[in-house]
Amino acid sequence: MVLADLLEADLEGVELGVVVAAALVGRLVAQMFSLVIHNAGIYAEALREAEVRTRALRDNEEKFRGVFDKSPIPIALISVPEGNLVAVNAAAVAAFGFEGRTFLGRTTTELGLWKNPEDRDRYVRLLQEKGAITGYDVTMKNSRGEEMEILLSGSIIQIDGKPHTLTSLLDISERKRAESRFRDLFEFSPDPIVIVDGKMGITDINRRAQ
Repeated sequence: MVLADLLEADLEGVELGVVVAAALVGRLVAQMFSLVIHNAGIYAEALREAEVRTRALRDNEEKFRGVFDKSPIPIALISVPEGNLVAVNAAAVAAFGFEGRTFLGRTTTELGLWKNPEDRDRYVRLLQEKGAITGYDVTMKNSRGEEMEILLSGSIIQIDGKPHTLTSLLDISERKRAESRFRDLFEFSPDPIVIVDGKMGITDINRRAQ
């Protein structure tokens, strides 16, 4: 083989190597481009899902805020176990005579809302043990120092990873007064009175009937 033939063979080998390398590079670029497109699709889908979740969360927050603010029953959001008032609705402001927003961030104990602070400790302990309480009967006080008979119902919820209680406070003072008046009339009536149930079983009698 003459020198020209050798050179031609070498050049053909070089050209073949260049072609193969170019093909490999092209394939690699195509794969990388496909991966980029794929990842971009995943990212876009994740963004859409995040937007949907954010929108749903915002809608739920607005619904909760509407129920919270407009409820005729006093409702308070309180940190646990510290007892700091985080938020209260308009009904709670009216019931307890709060003024402005100075009460927010303070504890219910600091505000003097409990006639017996031990009742607050027991309420918090039961909440932490059970997660929810319905009808906890307690005597509380408003900002003027007036006593109120209250039924507390609350549950533990997590906000930013921290426990809070969402508590409703039903004022049953008038009902308690009516029950007391009835009991006085019943006990001190000049006539014998007997109370029976639906099966005619005696459930109570007054002093004159004894």
